[in-house]
Amino acid sequence: MSSVLPKPFQLKKSVRMDETPAHTALREAFVNALIHTDYSAPGNIIIEQRTDVFKFTNPGTLLVSLSQYYQGGISECRNTSIQRMFLMIGSAEKAGSGVNKILSGWGEAHWRTPFLAVETQPDRLILELPMFSILPEQTHNELGSIFGNWIDNLSADELTILATCHIEGEITNTRLQYMINKHRTDITKILQDLCKSKFLLSENKSRWTTYHLNTNFLNDIQQENNEDLDSSTPKVGSLSPNLDTSQLKFDSLDPKVGSSKVGSSKVGSSKVGSSVSKKMSNENLFRLILIACNDDYLSPEEIALVVNKKIDYLKNKIIPKMVSNGQLVRLYPENLTHPNQKYKKAE
Repeated sequence: MSSVLPKPFQLKKSVRMDETPAHTALREAFVNALIHTDYSAPGNIIIEQRTDVFKFTNPGTLLVSLSQYYQGGISECRNTSIQRMFLMIGSAEKAGSGVNKILSGWGEAHWRTPFLAVETQPDRLILELPMFSILPEQTHNELGSIFGNWIDNLSADELTILATCHIEGEITNTRLQYMINKHRTDITKILQDLCKSKFLLSENKSRWTTYHLNTNFLNDIQQENNEDLDSSTPKVGSLSPNLDTSQLKFDSLDPKVGSSKVGSSKVGSSKVGSSVSKKMSNENLFRLILIACNDDYLSPEEIALVVNKKIDYLKNKIIPKMVSNGQLVRLYPENLTHPNQKYKKAE
């Protein structure tokens, strides 16, 4: 089985090492399947080796919770005699560190996190060891064809969710809890935000909710933009479709918009956004944002105050598009989800 694993050239004290942490992880998974099988239950141990995954299936139930399984350190053995035999030949762990070796070994190979599925009627434990990266180049390219440049504005966790959903066809909160280091409520919030932004589509409700990629994402965004453009009509105090940015005047707008005064008494009292029509084309909205962000960095909340638009609409649709188009730059370009993220007109 281990012959299919890559063996990069490495030396330790002038001696070539033929085993990698992935080899150790595979051996631990194999031994665990033999040690923890319920041999009184119907069925057999099944080990499948495919080009991109190892799958270990054995009869029985977990003697610890799923969270304890992934944390490691707790040893509950169903077959102590078999475990003792493997201990004597140095191929088993008694302190509950076997799972840790599986997870860390697979992680050092930069492969997706191993996943344990628990099935009932009949009781089965299925351990999958995928042998591909969470975001291979082909997956990234295919996501780009679905979502365009919008994926460049997503966080690492959001990309992980979309990539997993693309590879597996669907995703659930439970599945993600063993791939993303976040609480289930935080994962739910990310999934809901991705649905609001039209990246994902949800089915069912509550704990049975599943999520799928929205393959019509670009068409949906284009349709929204067309609706915004069609519904934009000139009003008193609003922007004319052909209005040049030089004609925009904000008598009450502080010249240092974007400084600490923005969002405080200066802009807050002047109600800049109240003179801006909520119905305008994206082109005019872009122009207005560029004027506001011309001199200093502004937060999405400050931009929303100036242009009289909802923060979520700006954060999920308008600002990412302007960043992707090279119109705006981030204050923290290396941390897309920085709590104090701000934006400024690109030089």
